[in-house]
Formats: sequence, C-alpha cells, structure tokens
Amino acid sequence: RRMARPAVAAAATALIVACTLAGVSARFESAFASSATAPWQIHLALAGRGSDGASNSMAVSWVTNATTATSTVQYGTSASALTSSATGASNSYYAPTVNHHVVLGTLAPATRYFYRCGDAAGGWSSVRAFTSAPAADSAISVMVVGDQGLYNSNDTVNLMLRTAAAGGVDFLHHLGDISYADDAFLHDPLKFGYEPTWNTYMQWIEPLTSAMPMMVMPGNHESECHSPICIFSKTKKEAFANFSAYNHRFRMPTGPDESNSGTNMWSSFDYGMVHFANIDTETDYPGAPLDDYFSKSGGFGRQLEWLDADLQRARANPATKWIIVSGHRPIYTLNGCNADGSITGHHLKLQAAIEGMLHKYKVDLYLAGHVHSYERSYPVFNASLVSTSYTDPAATVHMVVGTGGDTEGHSSYAGKPRPSWHAADNDQDFGMAIMSIDANTLSWKFMRGTNGTVADEFTITRTK
Repeated sequence: RRMARPAVAAAATALIVACTLAGVSARFESAFASSATAPWQIHLALAGRGSDGASNSMAVSWVTNATTATSTVQYGTSASALTSSATGASNSYYAPTVNHHVVLGTLAPATRYFYRCGDAAGGWSSVRAFTSAPAADSAISVMVVGDQGLYNSNDTVNLMLRTAAAGGVDFLHHLGDISYADDAFLHDPLKFGYEPTWNTYMQWIEPLTSAMPMMVMPGNHESECHSPICIFSKTKKEAFANFSAYNHRFRMPTGPDESNSGTNMWSSFDYGMVHFANIDTETDYPGAPLDDYFSKSGGFGRQLEWLDADLQRARANPATKWIIVSGHRPIYTLNGCNADGSITGHHLKLQAAIEGMLHKYKVDLYLAGHVHSYERSYPVFNASLVSTSYTDPAATVHMVVGTGGDTEGHSSYAGKPRPSWHAADNDQDFGMAIMSIDANTLSWKFMRGTNGTVADEFTITRTK
C-alpha cells in the first residue's frame, strides 16, 4: 500500500461531515471561491510521455472567477521549497468562469511533489501534494466511477474521498456524465443552475482531484445546456453547445508528444504496465447518437483512425501488459440486447464502430457507464459468449459502472433478458469500483457507496 495522503484525509473528513449534515441544497449554495481570483476546483491530470510510453508529467487545472495576469504552478519535492515553476494558459467559455491549465516539467517517477497554483497578484492556493506516475513495470490501483452528479451521490462520493485519503489508489477514472449540470433545471426550472452545478461538483471532489489525477471522457450530459433559461438565451445556448464546458474545463494528454489526439474528446495514456484509451461514444463515428437537443455536436476529428493507430502502437509496445478502452456508452448491456444476446439500439452502432478493433488488438477490458446500474460480462465478441472463464480470456470483458449517483436514479433490469455473455448485474446499489493490476492479474471490486462492502468481484488471470 502507498502512504496515506494527510492533506486529503483532513479535507475529506471535513467535507464528508459538511455534506452529510448540510445536504445537497447547502452544497449547491456554498460553491464559491474566497475571492474572484482565488484558485478553486483544483484538479490534476496525467501529462507527457516518456520514451517507454509512460506518463511523465502532470497537468494542474483550476478555476477562478476573474482573469489573472498569469496561470502559474510552483512545485517541488518539499512543501517548504517549491523551487520549480511552470506557466500555462487560461480560457473562458462563460463569464465569470476562467479555466486555467498548466503542464509541469518532466517529473521523476513515483515521487511525492508539493505544489500551489494561482498567481502572485491574484493569490495562491494552499500547498497541495500528489505522487507522480510510477515506472512502466509497476503495479497500480485505479478508482472507477461513472454518471455522478449532486443527487443520490453523497454515499459514493464520501466513499471515494475516504478511499483516496487512506492511500493506495493512483488515479480516478471517470466514465463521463460529470456533474449532470444539464439536469439542474429539473430541480428548479426557473433558476440558472448549469454553471453552479459544474462548480459545486468539481469543488466537492477537489480533496481527491487535487491529490491524484482525474482522467475523464465525455458523456451525453456534457453535450449542452437545455434548460428553459438556456433555450431562450442565445448567449447561453451557444456558450454551452458542443461539449464546450467539458472541453474548456479539462486538459487531457492530447498533444503530439502525448496521445496525439488533438482533442479532449478522446485521448490515451500509459500508467504502469497498462495502456488506457478513452474514447468519445457520443460523436464522430458512423451512427453516433449525437445526444443534443438544440445544438449540433461533433466534428472533432477522425476518431476511429486515431483509435486504430493508438491501439496498434500500444500492442506493439513491450512495456504494455494490459489494454483498457473506456467510453461513456456500453456495447453490452441488459438495457440494449435481445434474449439471444444480439445488440440493439445505439449500442449496435458503437459495436460496429469499435468492437473489431477491441478484438484485433486484444483489448482486455472495456469500461462504460451511461446505464445507471452495474453489469459485468464474460469474455464476449460479436454478441457471442467466448468463455465463462477469466483465465487467459480470448475476448474482451465488458463492464458497466454507471453507479456514481445522479438525479435520474437507477436503471432497472427487471424483466430484462440475461443472455449467455452476461455474468452479473446490480440495479440496487450506487457505488464505485477499485481495479488493481499487476503483470499477471487484473482484480476488480465493485463497492457499495452506502458502506463500502464488496457487491461484486472477479479477477482476470494471465498464465501465458
């Protein structure tokens, strides 16, 4: 186990108590920075790429409520000696939100770094800390969650914060539908809640995301704002269209010296002995659902060409022992199949677009959310069961983890067919998963948000 993070523990404990006692309403109203130029909503993301393919830097992102002269991060290996400095850029898609992104220099592997972000004139954050990515042959542990907003999520977010504070988890892997800002109007149709909801959610999880990377991909709820206020405001409708908030708020490893995707909508990175490829299941492939109501989404690039090249490069890298592809929407789900296991609806379009590549490049795991419950498949390809064994599987295992907690509640599996490729499901518990990976095993535990107990677990084992 890795050393616990004291700063996370203290902040998490305080925030757990506050959120539990105050509830969603107070949490919504308390999302504010101490001053217009004070950094808040601090979150990290992996950056850079070493000669072995592994991530070797970190991006630090934050929000201010006014522009600052610079976007600066001071950092070092001692909290009292932040001897290195990096500057970046800021952007704004809707005032007063200003997003800042700074990529640090090359970092030593598995090293504790301390940092603060902000600006000399505008003010600095408190000193935070993170651990850089490990060497390419290292075992890792990843927290996985999808579909999480401000409602039905208290238990799961508190479990995430406690788990992060205890140490031993390397990064948060978020499967999309981040905050459910577009659903804010369901609770108050006459109040503009889109930006406040984004701000509240990102500040709520800051004790976690300021101490470890948060790696993301877009979900359908990031596509636009379709509240009555946005519909009747040309300014708001245009500001939030086509995944604008998502693309401005996050900085994924998309550069030519990283995954070379050129867009936050899809990207990849290597962490330990695992290659992670995160895709956009909402746009930019034949038959993509384009889940927007009042704006046109897509046009970000040639996603499928990028994915094929990315997976080919990963499979050719001798340091890569496992490949995990993630996208918001699943291919295999009880909510999108016939009794014989064949795929239906928009899942069929996604299957046609990417499943051949998953099989060709021997992708071990496909992670998805979107369906607001939990599912696990056996190794499956072309809607046919390949094996009921997870030892040396000859096809990809598919997971649905849309269980972060959201205003729309659970997706029900009542009366749904259970085809042969289906292994397990749970439509009663919100929660998160912990994925632990070494050279020979990928161990998975799905944990209930209410009490942290294990609701489902399995292990993929390599013997050859």
